[in-house]
Amino acid sequence: CASEVGGDFFDIIQHNQRTVIPFGDVTDHGVDSGLFMMMILTCIRALVAQQAILDADNTTPVAERLKALLLATNEVLHANRKNLNSRRSTTLTILEYLENGRFCVSGWHDEDFYILRRNGTLDSFNTKALGMQIGRKRNITKKIHADELVLNSGDVLFLYTDGLTEAENPAGELLGDERLAHIFSKSCNTTDNAEQTYQRISTAVNTFVDGRELLDDQTMLIIKRR
Repeated sequence: CASEVGGDFFDIIQHNQRTVIPFGDVTDHGVDSGLFMMMILTCIRALVAQQAILDADNTTPVAERLKALLLATNEVLHANRKNLNSRRSTTLTILEYLENGRFCVSGWHDEDFYILRRNGTLDSFNTKALGMQIGRKRNITKKIHADELVLNSGDVLFLYTDGLTEAENPAGELLGDERLAHIFSKSCNTTDNAEQTYQRISTAVNTFVDGRELLDDQTMLIIKRR
């Protein structure tokens, strides 16, 4: 990671037969960003637990639950942003696993997700239409939407923050989306697990950077369906 405290984050929350995965990136660096990151994760965990009490039978549609998580988190961040006199905000996408490789996805992340299909096809999943930055505006109800993402057997899902695409080599070249997509595609093997794929990507990125100091956090999440 970069030398400063940063705000990249993800979590895997398993509660009341739900698996909820928040993924995001708080703006800027430093202690404030780190505090906002911890505030977000604590808030989401508390809200998931609260939903389990209020909706014990899981009858509320998943898309509505995720949108409620995003809206409540936005309320908390917006209020604390004002109290702390901070300009911080965050991207935040929340995934919830359904069944048979299906995920409900809500909220905006500024980098596309990549999906490498078992047949070698590389797809992307864009969340721009699913939300906006969290914490910046109080009322974002009309901006929050949900979609479904499906992984078939052998497919690999790759989420990452912009610290990867903005990594520079000694010549000052950015890694960029195209190089990262190529690295991801070449790092996946049908016999590998997610950890092995992560190690290959990390090695390739470190080779590209070639010792140059990182200017931003680099966070990855890899999910592979068996």
